[in-house]
Amino acid sequence: MKFRSLVVMALGLGLRAQAQTPVMDPALARDYEIGGLTVSGTTTVDVNAVMLFSGLKVGQNVTLPGPRIADAVRNIWAQKLFTDVRVEAAEIRGGTIFLNIVVTEKPRLSRFKFDGITKSDADKLREQLQLVRGQQVNEALLSNTRSTISRYYVDKGFMKADAVITQVNDTLMDNSVMLLIDVRKGKKVHIKDVRINGNEALSDAKVRRSLKKTRRKNWYNPFGSSKFIAKTYRVDKENLISEYNEKGYRNATIVRDTTYFVNNRKLMVEIDVEEGNKFYFREIYFTGNTKHTDRELLDILNIKRGDVYNKTVLDSRMYMNQSGRDISSLYMDDGYLSFYPEVVEVAVGDSIDLDIRIREGKQYRVRNVIIKGNTKTNEHVIRREIRTKPGQLFNRSDVLRTQR
Repeated sequence: MKFRSLVVMALGLGLRAQAQTPVMDPALARDYEIGGLTVSGTTTVDVNAVMLFSGLKVGQNVTLPGPRIADAVRNIWAQKLFTDVRVEAAEIRGGTIFLNIVVTEKPRLSRFKFDGITKSDADKLREQLQLVRGQQVNEALLSNTRSTISRYYVDKGFMKADAVITQVNDTLMDNSVMLLIDVRKGKKVHIKDVRINGNEALSDAKVRRSLKKTRRKNWYNPFGSSKFIAKTYRVDKENLISEYNEKGYRNATIVRDTTYFVNNRKLMVEIDVEEGNKFYFREIYFTGNTKHTDRELLDILNIKRGDVYNKTVLDSRMYMNQSGRDISSLYMDDGYLSFYPEVVEVAVGDSIDLDIRIREGKQYRVRNVIIKGNTKTNEHVIRREIRTKPGQLFNRSDVLRTQR
């Protein structure tokens, strides 16, 4: 691509001005008034937009040679819409100059096709890339295409995946190109080892077990998977923190993690953890509860002073436990559809006080039960199995049993 600022008279070339061809001295600056401004070479970009980008206006004074024309070219070039920009003096009439901005637009996309991948992968990549016929082919589009393809395959374990994109002129559209996208997946990468630093409460083996799918290759398990999948690695790091939380380490965090290649097919995983202190439950307070007493709610919560802090246990006894033995189910089985508890944790030394603020809301009743989509079973047969009846208080457990 070329970057040019050509004001013909400023370069000392001959210019026509009312049948005269003055030869300009580039060392001698002269002031002109812009008498007219035109744009050539545009096919899709608006001419007025190019003029606006340039900053040049009819009636404006310019000095030639001078910086204003160069600034105009730089301003247009900064839009990244063109492969060539230049300014020419079309005509001179005394102290008036007529300028023509000549641009060459970047090509537009006519079509694209993949090479080196399956049809299934190609279809999925088309959805993610969202390349549209007619959009401008620029550096940003090419870079985004490559990075999207790379991320797609990195999440599948192809850590060195890349794409080579070739532009081929296409006659289907004016100033258009076809993109030939050669995808180079490479080989899947395996984990040589997982190194853990900073762990004292949990052993290396315990930490590695929490990384359920980020596993090193073991000699005693030759068939075990050790492929590195970026997506599952991100999930496994969350699993690691959950493991610490369940052991009372409420503030455990991963302060650094890195992966690096030891050869073309294997990489190392290093994780630095900061465990923090071990916490315990202390006092539990309820506010806003009028339907059930503190004692009833504490019995369901079943967390006692001195128990090891466990966020997973706390959540399961507050919200939608599969067994139905939780505080939310207690209220929602009695019509309190808009029930909402807010759990505020207050750290006191190595202990946690819970302030559970309850918004009970009002009780709701079932107004109607509508059945749709039954083409083979009569409605009265379906209604025999439905536990939720019009007029009854809303009951979450009955709804779940109805679905089953």
